[in-house]
Amino acid sequence: MSDSQQVGFLKSLFDFRLKHFITLRVLSILYAVATFSILFFFGVLIYQAMFGSMRYGTNGINLLFALLLLFAAFVSVVLLRVYVEFVANLYRIGENTKILADNLNRD
Repeated sequence: MSDSQQVGFLKSLFDFRLKHFITLRVLSILYAVATFSILFFFGVLIYQAMFGSMRYGTNGINLLFALLLLFAAFVSVVLLRVYVEFVANLYRIGENTKILADNLNRD
């Protein structure tokens, strides 16, 4: 268990020397909120494409547009996940580098 996990969340939040990080604790919450937001936004767009303009009689185009929006929502969630994993891995690389540097300084 790293030093930043042993310190409380509020103490880490108000650590102005930035010795303790909250990145991984907050990242999962931000990922969930962003995923929900993307799905809600695209859900509204898909609903609008399917049912918002049915009076014009272009259901084939509406279905095609809704499928394209569904694909765009999928790609958006995948790209968000890749970005979140990238940030998490950068954080972990920093933690592991600190551990290595501490071990080298002790010897």
